[in-house]
Amino acid sequence: MPLPQDERIIQLANDLLAQFDQLHTAELNKIESKRHEIQAEMEVALSKNVKVANGLDGLLERIKLAHEIAGWAISLFITLLFLAIERLYGAGSRLLCAGSVSR
Repeated sequence: MPLPQDERIIQLANDLLAQFDQLHTAELNKIESKRHEIQAEMEVALSKNVKVANGLDGLLERIKLAHEIAGWAISLFITLLFLAIERLYGAGSRLLCAGSVSR
């Protein structure tokens, strides 16, 4: 339970805050509107960034684009290249893991 002097201090602080708000209403409204403008700009920028990020779907999109530009041969080459890398990496990692396992 707050002491009476604490309640008096709290009331005095609230009164001072109300006075400040009354004296600086125009400035506070200007700051608040600026804050809303900045918030709206951030939301627009975020939506643009999300659109750009959604457009960058990685390797599959690049392969599709290469297929459209150069035809089926480049798509087949890239696909086979990645399959070969995966096959070599998979075999290499199994060899590395087999050597590190103590039996």
